[in-house]
Amino acid sequence: MNELNELLKRGAFLTCEFEGKVNSMTIGWGMEGTSWSKPVFVAMVRPSRYTYELLSKANTFTVSIPKAGEMKKEIGYFGSASGRNEDKIKMSGIGLADAKSIEGKVIEGCECYYECKVLYSQHMDNSCFLDGGEIDARAYKDGDYHYIVFGEIVAAY
Repeated sequence: MNELNELLKRGAFLTCEFEGKVNSMTIGWGMEGTSWSKPVFVAMVRPSRYTYELLSKANTFTVSIPKAGEMKKEIGYFGSASGRNEDKIKMSGIGLADAKSIEGKVIEGCECYYECKVLYSQHMDNSCFLDGGEIDARAYKDGDYHYIVFGEIVAAY
């Protein structure tokens, strides 16, 4: 778990595809573990993101983690530009490859890949925060609460 946290601190790409549209966004955190006796990757995506539009319709996603010190420019770009307004894949010049075990794409040239099939998803409910409102006030001033997705890891390499 600590190893994954260190990898994600550098940034990673969460990519999804629906009806031929592919979009990727930068993530800086996520969780890997076991739920329902299955290996899972838990990701959180805000509904304001274009990736959410695709992910909420698709049943798969991938996580591509670049090698240390590489793809910093692309990680920054994918975290600041919207796929709703431009084709980030084309504009960045990075390559896509077909995922090995699911319908979807991975970012070429990365160090680590997770291919996931969505098992469960739910919008966050701010009434469930039990910290006296500190997280809500700090992270969700605009009310753009994350969509939590549990993806069964069907391939990791």
